[in-house]
Amino acid sequence: MGKDPYDAAFDLLIDEHCNVGMINFISDEADNQRIIQKDYCSIISDSLYAEGGLPHPRVYASFPRVLATFVREKKILTLENAIRKITHQPAQVYHLDQKGLIREGMDADIVIFDLDKVDTKATYTNPMQFPTGYDYVLVNGVVVVKDDVMDKTVHPGAVLTNRYASK
Repeated sequence: MGKDPYDAAFDLLIDEHCNVGMINFISDEADNQRIIQKDYCSIISDSLYAEGGLPHPRVYASFPRVLATFVREKKILTLENAIRKITHQPAQVYHLDQKGLIREGMDADIVIFDLDKVDTKATYTNPMQFPTGYDYVLVNGVVVVKDDVMDKTVHPGAVLTNRYASK
């Protein structure tokens, strides 16, 4: 753009009505592998679903990558520990009392998968690729994925808030 970097960034934000995203390559894979093993480390996706353009591949690949890479291939997490870090632990942190466990009275959010087949296809250049290896995904007891195919006719999800959100 031939401008001061700050001016270029501000102009881009103005031109795009602040609808601008970016991908930063700021973390070290060795650090990620060391940190992910810590008991206090929850595994979440902090990506936003882009209204246009290309989202970060983690929107489609965060959890399949954990299962395929850190559990199956590198064996730095047990399956049980990875599942806890993906489900119950973040639910506890965010006080989502009906989430994170399979137990009577809880929301019926269940994923049935074959660890040997779980994989991700999402890339930076083609991020909107659904993972494989998922037999069923249920949200609030409703099947939304069967044999790696998403049923786009059902929408059983809901916006989640924790009981402390308004305090």
